[in-house]
Amino acid sequence: IDLPAHLWLATSGTTGALKLTALTKQAMLSPAPAVNRHLAADARDVWCCVLPEFHVGGLGIFARAFLSGSPVMRAEWDARAFAMNEEMTLASLVPAQVSDLVQLRLSAPQKLRAVVIGGGVLADALYEEARALGWPLLPSYGMTETCSQVATATLASAELVMLDHIEARTEPDGRLAFRSAALLTGYATEHGFVDPKDS
Repeated sequence: IDLPAHLWLATSGTTGALKLTALTKQAMLSPAPAVNRHLAADARDVWCCVLPEFHVGGLGIFARAFLSGSPVMRAEWDARAFAMNEEMTLASLVPAQVSDLVQLRLSAPQKLRAVVIGGGVLADALYEEARALGWPLLPSYGMTETCSQVATATLASAELVMLDHIEARTEPDGRLAFRSAALLTGYATEHGFVDPKDS
């Protein structure tokens, strides 16, 4: 498949045969201003990246930081070290990492303003336990195919808020349909290249 200037990322939601998602640089950058606005992120913030950079959740941090002028601290996941990080103001985690923090009864560092939670559903009980420990969690919904976040909660409520870079509607069969500059170019599958936007 000849697609210059594309990133190829596996989707975390992929089941069955391997499917790689083709994303342009422009698509990866397009949600970043909306996320930065939602988080009120600017150059004074410090992102901590403990997600893999070959995953859209980790890569999205660098897109946001690039546009806001924020530095990024890279680190391997270590719950205790993460909770002791007194420099970070913003981060992204998956529910399993939140579970680690809660199980160890670790409190959030003082400068941390927001933690976007993606990569899966965050259970209500886990959310409440983490918030009680001071973790400023923002559950989110997104996909590799939309270059990360589609909707994200606020600190006031766990209810998801649609971000302003994307339009969405529910199809008659119950599927969600999206329109955005953040959409994938297509998939590489064992049967060749597929553009799901054509269907």
